[in-house]
Amino acid sequence: MSDSELKEIIQAKELTNEGKLSEALKIVSDLEERSDISDHDLLFCKLLKGRIFSRTPQYPEAINYTNQVLQESQKQGDKISYFDALLILAYCYTMSGNLIQGETILIQAEELFEKLEVATEIALREKESYMVRIRANFMALKGDTHLAQKLNERALELAKDSEDKDLKITCLINLSQGYHYLGDYDKAIYYAKRSLEDPYPPWLMWRLGILIESLLCKNDIVNAKFYFQKMSDLKGKDISEGNINRYIFMYCKALILKTSLRAKDRVKAEEILKNIIDEKDKETNFQIMIKSLLSICGLLLIELRITNDIDILNEIKPYITKLLKFSESQQSYWFLAETYLLQAKLSLLTFNIKEARRFLIQAQKIAERFDISQLVLILSKENEDLLKKTDLWENLKEREVPMAERIELARLDELIEAMTQKHIVITNPVTEERVAITKEKKICLVCKGEVLKFSYICECGAIYCDNCARALTNLENVCWVCEIQIDPLRPVKPYTEDEKKNISMKLQKGTKKK
Repeated sequence: MSDSELKEIIQAKELTNEGKLSEALKIVSDLEERSDISDHDLLFCKLLKGRIFSRTPQYPEAINYTNQVLQESQKQGDKISYFDALLILAYCYTMSGNLIQGETILIQAEELFEKLEVATEIALREKESYMVRIRANFMALKGDTHLAQKLNERALELAKDSEDKDLKITCLINLSQGYHYLGDYDKAIYYAKRSLEDPYPPWLMWRLGILIESLLCKNDIVNAKFYFQKMSDLKGKDISEGNINRYIFMYCKALILKTSLRAKDRVKAEEILKNIIDEKDKETNFQIMIKSLLSICGLLLIELRITNDIDILNEIKPYITKLLKFSESQQSYWFLAETYLLQAKLSLLTFNIKEARRFLIQAQKIAERFDISQLVLILSKENEDLLKKTDLWENLKEREVPMAERIELARLDELIEAMTQKHIVITNPVTEERVAITKEKKICLVCKGEVLKFSYICECGAIYCDNCARALTNLENVCWVCEIQIDPLRPVKPYTEDEKKNISMKLQKGTKKK
């Protein structure tokens, strides 16, 4: 390879570090087409291409190129390129929600790092910073935000002397977002503003979005509108992040409109959120989609509170169904359980106590199955609260109280707000020991876990794991789909005062075990 072409690779790396990803991508793509490029330089081009795609973010493309680097670097004995490829793969799999694959590769990288020999101390610290930040992302998605924040602080310190702006700015973004989810909006705003001190193009809209959300959580509408204007000025510019910028802009615009007291502005916000939800584009961000679904549910509840029109509940149901599907597809069983809790509270608005109980039981069984002990405790308290207030709900039904009072008692606004501001936690299934190999995966209707041992299959086709089948038999003894008795030797159990006491005792025992 000639000296001029070698300079082009150096230029592409510098452009990548400056965030000029489109220009860098063109250079490496052109170099890939040359017939006289050496194997080593071709390897570096593919590695750089994988890094660019991981930052745009286009994770499938990044994984494709980086897998090629992984194979070629092994053949060439290039440990540094192999390590860099491992980090990109670990990052892409983690951010795509595949935590098992992401952590497996990350552990490989962490082990290899101990043996790595790098030319300069700064280069070594850069690699360690990226590695620590990926571990922070992993912990955040697992729900340990406090540990994630400590790791992000360390990653930021390691990157302080680096010329790679992405290393520092992404740490600041993570810190801002982490404090937002922890409810410390002052710190979230501080780190978001620090991240905006450098006009580094990638993630610019995302940084503004986090800042706007945190300002709105503090009810600082004036400053939120100020930064939204900055976002509007950026709209339409190519800052190398694909359509995700459009979704961030749309979502923030809806949030600003939601703050208005004018009904027509809330209608506009609802239309924008519907457009995000209806998008079929693969680049639609999962977190933005979830927040949009929750926000539109919140807007419809405001309308329900004002109009007392029960038909609005039918408008909410399809969005709840989408929340359930998205949560399950992303293996976010914490969020899935919370969505069933949301369904339980919505059932209370129509005084359907039986349905509310079932959704609460389902939420608790999911939390138990996937070992989410913190949520098990919360749901146990929700169950106990419903048992204590059953008579009150029956009394409200007789009095035909307005929707506003029902929403207040169910604490629906509080739940939706908490779910909107929470980080989406991805939970890996807790698997049972395999005793048989089956061709078809069986999923329990209640806890959504895979059934690998004993199960109960109803005549209607509904499948229950042994634990949930026993729980349902003790509570009602009927299938939740067709209402047929589960155990024909035991009676169907109506919801009586004695049953309330039995359920309460069972819930208390379950909580103590955890």
